[in-house]
Amino acid sequence: FPMNNLQGYSLEKNKIEEQVKIMDTDPTIGLVYCGHTKQYENGIDIVYIPNNDFTGNLAQKVFCMVFCTTSMIMLRKDVLDKAGVFDEELKFWQEYDLTIRVCQYCNVGLVPKSLVNILHSSSDPSRLSAKIDGWLKAVDYVSEKYKDKIALLSDEQINARKLMIYNDAANRCAISGDMKRHKYFLKKAWEVDHSLKHYLKYKLNITNYQMDRLRNFVKVVK
Repeated sequence: FPMNNLQGYSLEKNKIEEQVKIMDTDPTIGLVYCGHTKQYENGIDIVYIPNNDFTGNLAQKVFCMVFCTTSMIMLRKDVLDKAGVFDEELKFWQEYDLTIRVCQYCNVGLVPKSLVNILHSSSDPSRLSAKIDGWLKAVDYVSEKYKDKIALLSDEQINARKLMIYNDAANRCAISGDMKRHKYFLKKAWEVDHSLKHYLKYKLNITNYQMDRLRNFVKVVK
């Protein structure tokens, strides 16, 4: 499929075929997602291939990571009928909210290939994903909606959830050009995970875009 300039993504021609193959291997699999390629405006392409950590029963682990977006998903109709469609109260995180519900009804499969190309801009304040205050309200809404299930998470999973939220928030701040709040959320992430990676990102105020360029440089050097 050609790049859709309004949506900012394109699908590989064999995407559906590859996902159906995975779905046909196991009747308990109701959602199949895939890897993707970030395509930046400067010509840099970064390929992301998920590992198998986020497959199988994700009823709890889904609260710890946004593991796919709408364009990467294939769903069984009967699972969607049970889980319901997008929550119209949400202006952000619609697909994440949907995957939370879907994962309560089925297992998840993965095609470990890049089958979706997503057009990324390093800075675009007009993007819906960049509107941080509205997104933070959506985070509160989702947290309240699933508070009973979130309360059952382990301490490790709670910290993973916090890390996911802080990193997502930092990325949205970077896209909108709010580098002060970008650093604030990176600091919050480092306070959860005192790793060297998070420390350096916080101290140097490194964006995901800069990290992607660094990964691409290392890949080229190798």
